[in-house]
Amino acid sequence: NMRLGNGMEVEPWLKAAVRKEFVDDNRVKVNNDGNFVNDLSGRRGIYQAGIKASFSSSLSGHLGVGYSHGAGVESPWNAVAGVNWSF
Repeated sequence: NMRLGNGMEVEPWLKAAVRKEFVDDNRVKVNNDGNFVNDLSGRRGIYQAGIKASFSSSLSGHLGVGYSHGAGVESPWNAVAGVNWSF
C-alpha cells in the first residue's frame, strides 16, 4: 500500500491466471432446431489490473480492467468500478 501526503491510501494490483475447461461434449438442444455442441474445452489466460483507494476511514473506491483469451473463447476488455461507504 502507498500512503499519500493527504492521508489517502492507494493499493495497485495485478492478477494473471490460467483457466482449463475439461468438458468437451456439452450437447444442447434448442426447440426443434437440432443439437449443437457447445465446446469450450481448452486453456485460456486471464489478465486483470486495478487500483483500490481509501479516501477516508469511511469512504473507499476501486477501479479494475480485465481481458481473457484462449482456445475457442475470448472475453473482450471489461471494466469495473465501485465505491464503498461505511457508516
